[in-house]
Amino acid sequence: FTSLHFTLLVLAVRSLLLNLSIIIMTTVTIKPIIMPATPAITVAPSLYEELLI
Repeated sequence: FTSLHFTLLVLAVRSLLLNLSIIIMTTVTIKPIIMPATPAITVAPSLYEELLI
Protein backbone atom coordinates (compact mmCIF):
# COMPACT_ATOMS: atom_id res chain seq x y z
CA PHE A 1 0.00 0.00 0.00
CA THR A 2 2.00 2.95 -1.31
CA SER A 3 1.30 6.66 -1.52
CA LEU A 4 0.32 6.16 -5.17
CA HIS A 5 -2.37 3.66 -4.15
CA PHE A 6 -3.61 6.12 -1.55
CA THR A 7 -3.76 8.95 -4.09
CA LEU A 8 -5.71 6.76 -6.52
CA LEU A 9 -8.07 5.74 -3.72
CA VAL A 10 -8.66 9.37 -2.74
CA LEU A 11 -9.29 10.33 -6.36
CA ALA A 12 -11.71 7.42 -6.82
CA VAL A 13 -13.65 8.36 -3.67
CA ARG A 14 -13.67 12.02 -4.67
CA SER A 15 -15.03 11.31 -8.15
CA LEU A 16 -17.65 8.98 -6.65
CA LEU A 17 -18.78 11.67 -4.21
CA LEU A 18 -18.84 14.23 -7.01
CA ASN A 19 -21.02 11.93 -9.13
CA LEU A 20 -23.34 11.36 -6.16
CA SER A 21 -23.66 15.08 -5.51
CA ILE A 22 -24.43 15.69 -9.19
CA ILE A 23 -27.11 12.95 -9.12
CA ILE A 24 -28.62 14.43 -5.94
CA MET A 25 -28.54 17.95 -7.43
CA THR A 26 -30.28 16.83 -10.63
CA THR A 27 -32.98 14.86 -8.78
CA VAL A 28 -33.57 17.81 -6.43
CA THR A 29 -33.89 20.23 -9.37
CA ILE A 30 -35.92 17.91 -11.63
CA LYS A 31 -38.38 16.64 -8.95
CA PRO A 32 -40.03 20.04 -8.34
CA ILE A 33 -40.56 20.29 -12.11
CA ILE A 34 -42.04 16.78 -12.44
CA MET A 35 -44.09 16.81 -9.22
CA PRO A 36 -46.39 19.76 -10.13
CA ALA A 37 -46.68 18.34 -13.66
CA THR A 38 -48.08 14.98 -12.51
CA PRO A 39 -51.20 16.38 -10.76
CA ALA A 40 -51.68 18.71 -13.74
CA ILE A 41 -51.70 15.71 -16.09
CA THR A 42 -54.26 13.88 -13.94
CA VAL A 43 -56.44 16.98 -13.40
CA ALA A 44 -56.36 18.24 -17.02
CA PRO A 45 -58.58 15.49 -18.57
CA SER A 46 -61.33 16.00 -15.95
CA LEU A 47 -61.19 19.76 -16.54
CA TYR A 48 -61.56 19.23 -20.28
CA GLU A 49 -64.52 16.94 -19.68
CA GLU A 50 -66.18 19.59 -17.50
CA LEU A 51 -65.62 22.22 -20.18
CA LEU A 52 -67.04 20.00 -22.91
CA ILE A 53 -70.19 19.10 -20.98
